[in-house]
Amino acid sequence: MARIKTRILILSDTHGHSPVPTRAEDDLSLTSDFCLATTGYREPLPSADVALHCGDLTTRTTPWEFRRTVAMLRSLRASLKIVIPGNHDRALDEAFWTSTQDSGNGYVMTKDPEYRTEALELLEEAKKDGVVYIGKEGEYSFPLANGAVLRIYASPWTPEYGTWGFQYSPETGHDFHIPAGIDIAMTHGPPRDVLDLAGFNLPQYNMQQEHAGCPDLFTAVARARPRIHCFGHIHEAWGAYLARWRADTKSTEKHTTVEKAIDAVASRSIVRLQDIKPMTVLDPPATEEQAKQLMEWSRQMGVHINLEEARGEGHEVEDTLFLNAAIEGHRQKPSQLPFIIDMLLDKTT
Repeated sequence: MARIKTRILILSDTHGHSPVPTRAEDDLSLTSDFCLATTGYREPLPSADVALHCGDLTTRTTPWEFRRTVAMLRSLRASLKIVIPGNHDRALDEAFWTSTQDSGNGYVMTKDPEYRTEALELLEEAKKDGVVYIGKEGEYSFPLANGAVLRIYASPWTPEYGTWGFQYSPETGHDFHIPAGIDIAMTHGPPRDVLDLAGFNLPQYNMQQEHAGCPDLFTAVARARPRIHCFGHIHEAWGAYLARWRADTKSTEKHTTVEKAIDAVASRSIVRLQDIKPMTVLDPPATEEQAKQLMEWSRQMGVHINLEEARGEGHEVEDTLFLNAAIEGHRQKPSQLPFIIDMLLDKTT
């Protein structure tokens, strides 16, 4: 079947931030504060055939945050913009928003019905500009303006942590029914042990990183082996990882792990946050090489990856490009980069 080159813009966790206007004086230099500098999330964001937003449109699920984010989505230079909610977008979780759930801090959370109503109205109105909101997890197929078809699995659900929306109990788990042959799995949270390290290793402050991803999600992804799995949720785990699946992995296993399913030697990290900039103000300053790379990506408004080139030619094994595309970074600043992915998709029949 004929395949069509398709460009996809992927971002997540914008938390109500609008892209920063681009000005020549904003260009990075070695004297810049790389921890806080707004790098790729600047106007105009790159054009693409499709844009994907993996959730956390807001921080406090307020109408004004939804207005800013939906305005950003509508302005994107893509004919189709697909968006799912994240745990912060609580007003979009009907079961959560209509319940009287204790916040865990000794008071009952105020849930204004108008918050939910306005958010849904904004998303409905945004359909006029190609915005498609997916609030129900499942498989979806979209014919694209370039003649390709995009097959996607979408889910907003993450393991319970605090009083947020779209959460499930880690004890009972969650069934992610990702079908085989899917092009992209789009979830809010990461799978276990892949771009999911939360926190920072700061022994002097008794802080250490922990894996926050979902084991059930990893098992589902390992079984389905989509070409791309994109997500956000864990801001400090931003990055791209090309995983080569083991040929002998049993797809019938109820649970599997990274060690069992992924060939670590044949897999590779394409980019990690700690490789391109200081993670905290306590880290050493950016090197000249790091600065040059970050400045280049900043000018092109994102990290560009050609999926077919990254995978290489002539191999018959399967792999998945994992992307943590969280935009919000250090001190809740929109300081991280979106991803610009070129991939081949099947032609619409």
